[in-house]
Amino acid sequence: RFVKRVYIPLPDILARKAIFKIHAGKDTLLTDKDYEILAQRTDGYSGSDIAAIVQDALMEPVRTLQAATHFKKVYDYHDKQYDNKKKQNNMDMDKDNDEQKGGDNKQMDHQRHEYIWLPTSSGDPNGVKMNLMEFDESEYDKIRTETLKLSHFLRVLQTANPSVGKADIQKHIDWTEEFGQEGR
Repeated sequence: RFVKRVYIPLPDILARKAIFKIHAGKDTLLTDKDYEILAQRTDGYSGSDIAAIVQDALMEPVRTLQAATHFKKVYDYHDKQYDNKKKQNNMDMDKDNDEQKGGDNKQMDHQRHEYIWLPTSSGDPNGVKMNLMEFDESEYDKIRTETLKLSHFLRVLQTANPSVGKADIQKHIDWTEEFGQEGR
């Protein structure tokens, strides 16, 4: 037997924005404005609904990768492993040879760091027509997914629905007004 029925309202716009931020994590291209857009578009969604949307959106870059018909070769300047290697190399250069510091850093970046493959549109002039299965085995470790961005969420929201209907909420409010939270 339940002692009480407690109504917990659905999250307001600020709470939804915070829920998106928490579940999406830090490795995204989402801006504060993007989170506001997502919060506005999910009125009536529960925290659990939003968590499910984020999980689905996290899979969008993988789906894009699998469906891609074109890929482009890009130098990955935001790769954490690369950034750490670059810092170490710069420290080594400072220590060993002060003359090397003044060189063309961009040219050195290209020499030191390998490229990655990213999915791209068929209209990209730098794109190469190939699908994921056409890559040579030696290139597998260079294939990357896109970073999570607003368009991934918007695709998911096209088919997402809130799990709690307005009629369900109204029934609970009516019951609480008639019987109270204690059910008496």
